[in-house]
Amino acid sequence: MVETSVRFRHGLPMETLLKTLKENLCVISYEKIDTGEIREMECTLNPDLIPNNHDINQQPSSDHILVWCTDRNAWRSFRVSTMKNFVIKLNG
Repeated sequence: MVETSVRFRHGLPMETLLKTLKENLCVISYEKIDTGEIREMECTLNPDLIPNNHDINQQPSSDHILVWCTDRNAWRSFRVSTMKNFVIKLNG
């Protein structure tokens, strides 16, 4: 398997981000509010990739997104306004 990616620029609508996360494994870079540190995490909202097949409903009007972080095996959240990069991981 060869891993490729598709990168998105800032300013994606929340609905697009949520739909993409529900269908894919993604890597998101964002600035942590408390430290200013840039954090990169591999994450998803795809129920097939989350233990116990959890499906989360989120409000498109919110600036926060709750995601399953695959490198920590835990739920994490980030603010869309602090997102620096959004990459869809594709296997082909």
